[in-house]
Amino acid sequence: MRIAGQNKYRSAVATVAAREAWYSELSTDSGGALGSNGLAIDHDTLYLKAAGGCSLQALDVARTGKVGLQALVLPSSTGRLVDWSTAAHDEHLVAAGDEHGVVEVWKNRVPHLTHSAHSTACASVQFHPTVADVLLTASNTGATGELKLWSIDASAGATIWQTVAASAIHSISIRGDGALIAASTSSGTCSIYDPRQPADSLVGTTAAFHAANRPTRVVWLGEKPYLLSTGLTKMRERSAALWDQ
Repeated sequence: MRIAGQNKYRSAVATVAAREAWYSELSTDSGGALGSNGLAIDHDTLYLKAAGGCSLQALDVARTGKVGLQALVLPSSTGRLVDWSTAAHDEHLVAAGDEHGVVEVWKNRVPHLTHSAHSTACASVQFHPTVADVLLTASNTGATGELKLWSIDASAGATIWQTVAASAIHSISIRGDGALIAASTSSGTCSIYDPRQPADSLVGTTAAFHAANRPTRVVWLGEKPYLLSTGLTKMRERSAALWDQ
């Protein structure tokens, strides 16, 4: 009997790379927020949090093997880092937000900017996909969240757009063309914002498919009008949903 829609990858077996292609003897920190990326990568460098949580390790993609204390460290001048991101438009730019709401930016692996973006921990950081030197950051105060687009250029810290979310924000994502912003929240829903409408930027909210107060993530599928969200059910089963904008 043939089952319609059967996954063509059902018999696929993953191939693990040889040990020579691994990074080993890394000194890392596993702490992070719900929306933290855990690691970020550009064309030649992999960034992950170093032990202690107050700095990023910059690992050369072309040089794997035993790293140990030889890893280049990008120190933070403030507190423990929560989330970090690289820029698609600049292969030498990386930004990280910390527990005090401070965002630090490095360019060519040297400090470029330190800015107090929020009054509480900066839970999520993402570079704008189409506008150079613009960051989207998010933080939470109690049961509400804050989203902010701001500049890291000569007018460092200038706010371009900001809004308050009715629920705490777990993760953020900017559509590939930069027109819309999505945020997954503690209510189990995803909110969609149009930053070009400063007065009333909330343009849509998904149904509460995921259980409230459980970790959720959301991502735009490139420039397409589709959102992919993940979370948990009330019975702690993993759940995923594809949304049409």
